[in-house]
Formats: sequence, C-alpha cells, structure tokens
Amino acid sequence: MRCPRCGTEVATYEKQCKYCGEINLNYVEGSELIPQEAGCWRVFAKVSHILGIITMATFWIPVFGFYSIIPGIHGIVFGALGKKSKNPVAYENAESGFNKSLVGTILSTVVFFVWIMLMSCLAQAQ
Repeated sequence: MRCPRCGTEVATYEKQCKYCGEINLNYVEGSELIPQEAGCWRVFAKVSHILGIITMATFWIPVFGFYSIIPGIHGIVFGALGKKSKNPVAYENAESGFNKSLVGTILSTVVFFVWIMLMSCLAQAQ
C-alpha cells in the first residue's frame, strides 16, 4: 500500500508511515509478529530442482557421467537449504531436487565404478 500523504510504500505490518507518520489504514493487528520469509529459500529450491534434473539426466553417461556428481552435490546442498521455505510449492521443489540430486549422485558413482571394472576386465581379456 502507498501512503496517502507522502506516497511511500507502507507494509501491512507497519502501524504508520515511517516517513510522515500517517496512520496505516490497512494495518493488520498482530501482523508484525508474522515472520517474513526470505526469498532466497524459493530460489534455492528452484536451483535444486534444476540441478536434480541435470544430475538424473547425465548420470548414466559412461566416464563423463561421473561429472554429474558436481551438480548433484550442489543440488543436495541447495535442496537442504530450500526446504526451509514455508511456501509449499518451493518446499516440494526443494525436496524433489534434493532427492533427484542424491539418487543421481549415488547412481553416477556406481555407474562410474562399474564402467571402470568393465574396462579393466576387457583390457585383461585381450
């Protein structure tokens, strides 16, 4: 809401305009006690979701798929941070990104070691 006197933006949890002192008619009693969520948690949740998709899409590529651990680890970290969001959609994105990143990282490691063992067995067979 804008202050009718000076035009400054006034939030609903402020009782009056901090610049001119005009009473805020849209003030909600007790709203100053409601914690305001930081927008970074939603961003972390989106980043985690994207990194989880990248990790799951690339873990199966022999040898180079091992590099999907990089976005996987970052997706795990951003997912854990994004889960602090109170927004249900952001929380679901964070949880999904966290799970995809975790599974993709584990599968990437397994595929890499299976690939190495397969190549060493083929090398010894020749």
